This record gives sequence, structure tokens and C-alpha cells, in this order.
Amino acid sequence: MNTEKDFLYHFTENYDTILKILKDGFRLSGCLEQRKGLPGELSLLKTKVSVLCLTDIRLHEIKYHSEKYGSFGIGVTKKWAQSYHAQPVIYIDKNSGLCKAIEEYFPSIKNKFLNTNKESRDEEEMFLLNLELFCKDIEYFTEREWRILPQFIDDKLLKTIKGEYYIDISNQDDIVCIIAPRKHIPQLNKDIRLIFNKKYKNENIPFPIIPYEYLEMI
Repeated sequence: MNTEKDFLYHFTENYDTILKILKDGFRLSGCLEQRKGLPGELSLLKTKVSVLCLTDIRLHEIKYHSEKYGSFGIGVTKKWAQSYHAQPVIYIDKNSGLCKAIEEYFPSIKNKFLNTNKESRDEEEMFLLNLELFCKDIEYFTEREWRILPQFIDDKLLKTIKGEYYIDISNQDDIVCIIAPRKHIPQLNKDIRLIFNKKYKNENIPFPIIPYEYLEMI
């Protein structure tokens, strides 16, 4: 039997985004990130990455997280996320032994990160590039982030819509809850049933829709 430790959540500011996730799957959105968790000059480098970010926090901790990312949320099973090779983020303290080891062991790491020619990258460069995509500064530890990156997913499992990557939720049972402000729930029920009837040929909603306001009381 699944318990809360088996779930991951994704939050957004928009009602329509929740519907789009249910209809098309999660979009692996592109963003430009600064690698603050890495040592020295590496912390100033910025990397463009397509990624889906999820969080491993518990429901009673979600209110703080949702205040930053939005009051609409969707919970999925870790088993579903792991089928797309989800990985917890590594939070690095700049004064840690790991941070010092990276700085000392890879003296030319800066040039490797700046190498944008994918075809000429060797195995070491690809390892470093993939590793840094899962590294963040320790100050973000409370986000308890998990990441899904397209380069680790079988091409057959990736959907492409208007040039962007999506990963689908092909089984209703992999959705564990929806979170939304109370005023939106009646319409949300109707919209979800329409989507499910078309997508799964079954309009039943096998998970709870939790009022966002409930999170303020736990």
C-alpha cells in the first residue's frame, strides 16, 4: 500500500496548466540555471536545461512550497516518476568535502562546461554535464527537489508538442491527488471528467481533489 513517502508533487500558478498536464502530460520546460552549488567560477556558469521539477515534501509542508510556485498542484507516484529516471537533487555546501573534491579533481572543468559542441564531448564531459544538472546549493535543501531530464528517457516515451518535450501519465492510478483553491473544485471536477473520458475512456476520478485552503490548517 502506498504511503505519502511514495508520492511526489508538482505545483503551478495556473488552473489551465493542471488541465494540460492531465491531458498531454508534463512539459519538460526549458530554463536557464546558474549552478550556485558548484565551487569557484563554476558557480557563475549558466546552463540551459529542459527539466521537470517535482518535490518530495509532505502535505503538511506544502503550504510554504506552494506559496512560491503556485496554489495548484498534482501528486504522482514515485514509481511513475522513476519510470522516467527521476533523480533527487544533490544539495552541496560550498565548504563541503564533495565541493572541494570537484574543484580539485577537475581543474579544467570550466572549459568542459563551456563546450557546447555535443558531438565532440567525451564521456568525462558528458558525465560532468549530467552531474551538474542535479547539483544545487544547500540553501535550497528544503525544496527536496527531484528532477526528470529528457536525455535519460527512452525516445519512445517522450512526446513532442510544438518542439517541446512532454512525458505522459498513461495510467490514472499514477495520479494520487490534485490540489486547487476551493472555489475552482466544482469546475475542476467537470473538466477532469471530460479529459479522462476522452483520454482513458473512463470519467471516474480515482483520487482526491484537495482544497488548497486545507493545507493552511495542517
